[in-house]
Formats: sequence, C-alpha cells, structure tokens
Amino acid sequence: MVKGATPLVEAVAQEVFQRFKEQLPADLVFHDFSHTYEVARSAREIAKGMGLPEDEVELLYLAAFIHDLGYIATYEGHEEESIRLGREVLLRHGVSEDKIEIINGCIRATKMPQSPKTRLEEIMCDADLAGLGRETHAERAELLRAEWASREIKTFTDEEWQQYDYEFLTAHRFHTAWAHINWNPQKIKNILRVRKDMGRSGRKRKELNEKLELKKKDIQRKEKKDTLPDRGIETMFRTASRTHINLSAIADNKANIMLSINAL
Repeated sequence: MVKGATPLVEAVAQEVFQRFKEQLPADLVFHDFSHTYEVARSAREIAKGMGLPEDEVELLYLAAFIHDLGYIATYEGHEEESIRLGREVLLRHGVSEDKIEIINGCIRATKMPQSPKTRLEEIMCDADLAGLGRETHAERAELLRAEWASREIKTFTDEEWQQYDYEFLTAHRFHTAWAHINWNPQKIKNILRVRKDMGRSGRKRKELNEKLELKKKDIQRKEKKDTLPDRGIETMFRTASRTHINLSAIADNKANIMLSINAL
C-alpha cells in the first residue's frame, strides 16, 4: 500500500484509512485520506532526498498518517485531537513514548502558521503543503474552497479566492532546502498562473463596469427624454406664439391708423 513502508507503518496507515472511511464527514473533500496519503508520500520523498536514516523516515510516515486523524471528530483544533487519537493508535501498535513525542511535535508544527523546530518537523511542514509546488495545485485548492464553504468557515467569490490563493502562495516559504529546490519552481509557475487569472478577472470586471455605466447613462437619457415635451406639443405652442405676435402687430397698426384719423 505504501512505498517503502515498514509493517508498523502499513498497519497504522490501514487503521487510519478505515477510520476515515467510516467516520470522516462527507463534506471534507480536501482533508480526506487522499490528502493524508500525499503528505506521507511527500514526507518520504523529502526524507529520502535528504538522506535520512530509515528510523526517521518511519517516524515521518507515522506522523503523516496520523496528522489529520482529528478531523473525524473536530475541524477547529484538529491537531490536538489528532495527537490524542493518534496516541491511542500508536500505543496499540507498540510505539514507544519517546517516539510518540517526536511524532506529536511533527503534528503540532503543521498548525498554521507553521512553527517547526527540528529537522523532522520542517520536513513534515513542507510535506503538508507540498501541493503548493505541484501541477495539481489549482484543482486541490478548489476542493479546499468548497470544503470551507460547506463548513461555513468562509465563502469566496472567484476574484476573492484568486486574491487569497495568490497571497498565500507568495507568503509561503519551504523550510527545507530540498523542497525549495525541487518544488519551488512549480510553485512559482502556480503563482504566475494565479496572477494571470487575476488580470483576466480584472479585465472582465472593468468591461462589466463599463457596460453597466453605459446602461446607466442610456437609462438616464431615456428618463430625461420622457420628461421633455412632445415634439408636436412644442410645434403647437410655437405656432400659437407666432399667431399671437401677428395679431398683436395687426392691433398695433389698427391703433396707429385710428390715432392718425382722429388727429386729422
């Protein structure tokens, strides 16, 4: 099931998988066993790339398979719940207390903002966010967005999500040199893609605002036209005014003639 895993890792992974299958809420479409498996695979990839001994690789494997187990019980503060539930699992499989403490430290370090203090904790943190440096980042990020919306944690418009994703990607730094060398180039490509999407969305928003402004002006022009007098009415008033002026002129002429006759 798990590449290079010891029988202990296989047993723990199988138990975690079964509990996720039976108890994980259906709306957790990002923090599922697929994510857990990817974190475990990424942790091993870093550890092997850095030349860590097999006993440390095993500890990282165990931490990775345990680190999100708490989601079956709670969303907020799942790290501590993962530690509690994971401890039960690990003790059942004969893992010693000192190893459990190392594993717990790796799990706590993944809490955002990440705070690793040891080499294993740094590897665990990089493995947990390895998706930022993979080609599948956009699809996985959309699953996280959907999960937050279903949990009513936060909802985003497309533009808001692009902004959030861009800020998270640009603020993030890998802790290990291995992850920086191997995953940062793809992370940069992901940043450029998000920025391109933001620019495209900005242009669409500008075009929409321009259309709305033109529509607003068109409505205002029609409303103004409706308040102006009809052309036929204007013509009638103009004709009546002209006739009145002509009649006034005739009356004035008649008055002058009468005055002249009286004078004679």
